[in-house]
Amino acid sequence: MYMSLATRCTACGTVFRVVQDQLKVSEGWVRCGRCDEVFNAIEGLFDLEREPPPTGPLPAASTAQKPGGGPTATSHDEAEWPLTSPAGEWGQASLPERTDADLLATRPGDFGPGPARAAPPSAGATYAGPPHTPTRRDQSLDQSRDEAHDRWNADLLIDAAPETQIAQHHLDQFDDDIDDDATRIMPQADAPEFVRDAERQARWRRPRVRALLGLAVLFLATALALQAVHHFRDTVAARWPQVRPVLLAWCDTIGCTLEAPRRIEDIAVESTTLARAGPTSEAFALQVTLRNRGAVGLSVPSVDLKLTDGSGALIARRMLSPRDFGSTLAALPPGSDTSLQMLLTTGGQAITGYTVEVFYP
Repeated sequence: MYMSLATRCTACGTVFRVVQDQLKVSEGWVRCGRCDEVFNAIEGLFDLEREPPPTGPLPAASTAQKPGGGPTATSHDEAEWPLTSPAGEWGQASLPERTDADLLATRPGDFGPGPARAAPPSAGATYAGPPHTPTRRDQSLDQSRDEAHDRWNADLLIDAAPETQIAQHHLDQFDDDIDDDATRIMPQADAPEFVRDAERQARWRRPRVRALLGLAVLFLATALALQAVHHFRDTVAARWPQVRPVLLAWCDTIGCTLEAPRRIEDIAVESTTLARAGPTSEAFALQVTLRNRGAVGLSVPSVDLKLTDGSGALIARRMLSPRDFGSTLAALPPGSDTSLQMLLTTGGQAITGYTVEVFYP
């Protein structure tokens, strides 16, 4: 059977309705909502329907002095129905911080000989209201009032439920935002230096990363080798004749040319002669002997010929290509001498000296 339990504050004497489950959670300790006194509610616990509230030391209620009159006490009827009074004047018992109290305040005048509502403090005498014996009418009114309180509390819970859910939703969303911001703001630099070094080394030692690095190195090495072969294609073709067809196909594809290597430092002028072609001829015969000191065939160079008179003044200068000598050689054989000959005229000018140099145009 349901029991309507109540207790009385040991400090101010206010009677409060309590819930048995909450008393179990808080081990009987509650806080008075009127004077904030923490006390053990089990010591003064009683059933509102079956027994009167326990008697105990009650605080003195001061009464205001009327002008020219004696002390007056607050009437029982005035303390019994403060239905329109502010919520702050209702006595409320709250549990300690371990749990939230759900205690409903009940006026002291509803339960027999209890302390009357305290008047404003003054220097007058104390006065306690006369004892009140509950009647059948009082019990009926108490039951109606309890039902009204229950309906009112249920309506409050129903009305507050959507707001509570909305507040909880915003709170959860706020927590998620805080977590996301904390994740973004948390820098990796907070870790010690040796931890970051170890993580960096472990990252480079992963199998997938090492495989990608190997492929990248292989690709770059191949590209570098192809570029070197393209740049030194003439030397490669002369040193390894078997790859010459491949290089020819490559040059046909990209539009390059394949010739004999040009190394002017490996070509030496062994001998030169410039003499009249005949006793009565005005033409001069020029002969140049070139020696290839390299290990591969080299391209035939051009000849720079300078003619001077008796005073050393320059009379004429000509750049002679291999075609001017009538040469059909594609390259100078390695380690051998090659002779180039041609005829030239000076237009009747006397020639006493000359200079021969080889170069690649």
